[in-house]
Amino acid sequence: MRKHLLLVLVLMAASAVHADLLVNGGFEYEPNINGGNGAFAGDGGFELMTGSAIPGWTIAPGYAATIHFPSYLNYEIIDGNYSLNTDGEGYNGNNTLIYQDFASTAGQTFNLSFKWATWNITGHGPASLEIKVFDTANNSVLFDGIYPDTVTPYAVQNVTTTLTGTGNSLQLQIDENPQSGYNDNEFIVDDFSVTPVPEPSTLALGGLASLFLLLRRKRV
Repeated sequence: MRKHLLLVLVLMAASAVHADLLVNGGFEYEPNINGGNGAFAGDGGFELMTGSAIPGWTIAPGYAATIHFPSYLNYEIIDGNYSLNTDGEGYNGNNTLIYQDFASTAGQTFNLSFKWATWNITGHGPASLEIKVFDTANNSVLFDGIYPDTVTPYAVQNVTTTLTGTGNSLQLQIDENPQSGYNDNEFIVDDFSVTPVPEPSTLALGGLASLFLLLRRKRV
């Protein structure tokens, strides 16, 4: 019984440390590839997504998002089998505007991380990648990262930062701001994650539980 209790404590601590608040942050779950539910087949290396075609995410009305996947065309993928191209093929004269809401606890610190890369440096306008987190109740901005296409193409950039919860629902938003408004092929993004920073008490609980299990094994 004691062993089972300690195991539960370890699992609880691990869950608190690693729980990701985003759904499909790496874009790896793509059941609508090959058309369906707001997805439109591309040229065999990408799919144009609208509405709720990407599980976990909402694509704003009038906008689209481009998903790259492995093919003979070698379109850039940062990680796994799928990555997001933020040009949205210039759908309706717009680039991508995609977002996901997640719950927050007032005063809780969260880690935000993601990866991005410049695919092509076009030199044809002011487009920049924007990653923003804001409070949906009062529109206060907790994070606003602007990334121009000035880095070496295909060089993956890793971004990690922290933000503090407000107790309201927060929204993670991905777009190009300012937009190019056409199929610019400038930015690829992937691996979005929001995780709570564990409180010292949670870390201590996990450490004590692990220590007890270790001592028990040694006695056995």
